[in-house]
Parts: sequence; structure tokens; C-alpha cells
Amino acid sequence: NQFNSTRKRMSCLVRYPDGTLVLYAKGADTTMLPLLDSRAFGAAESTRANDHLSAYAREGLRTLVLAKRTLTAQQATEWLARFRAAAVARVDRDGQLADAAAAVESGLA
Repeated sequence: NQFNSTRKRMSCLVRYPDGTLVLYAKGADTTMLPLLDSRAFGAAESTRANDHLSAYAREGLRTLVLAKRTLTAQQATEWLARFRAAAVARVDRDGQLADAAAAVESGLA
């Protein structure tokens, strides 16, 4: 899923030789943090990450958050079908691509 200024993130689905499917995503902290699975991080880890991001921002530094999600073969197949349909849509292609991306870019760790 390509980066654009509205989504402020991008992602890539990778199939490893052992068959594992992992979605990697990167983007602006304000966009990525709400997409993280709250069960994957404890309160202390979230607080520490936010403290670091805030400190970098105060120094005028830009930050990116990296996250990932492991998908089952069925999840990946269903998402790829949705993405491919959106990619060839004649009506609202950009909107459908954004919706397809948003569907898979959640529950990140």
C-alpha cells in the first residue's frame, strides 16, 4: 500500500520462505499509534514510547513508527482479492484502495 499524505503511512506484505505472511507498516506516529493492538503492549511500554516520541518532537525531529502484523493465509488471500478489485475499480479507485489498506493495517504490534 503506497504512502500518501492523507493516510500518512505505507505497508508491504511479505511472504517468507517458510510461508509466514507478515504485513510491515510505517508511518507518522499520530497515524500509526491508534492502529496498534493494545493487547500487544503494556501501559508502561506505551508510555515510554510516547515519551520518546514527544522528546524527539520537541527537538524538532521527525519520527516514524514501524509495526507489523502476522496474517494467516486466508486473511492474506481475502485481503489481496479486495486490494486487486480496488486497484482496477473504475469508480473511486483511490477511496477503495485506501479502504482496502485500512482493513489490513490494524491490530499492529
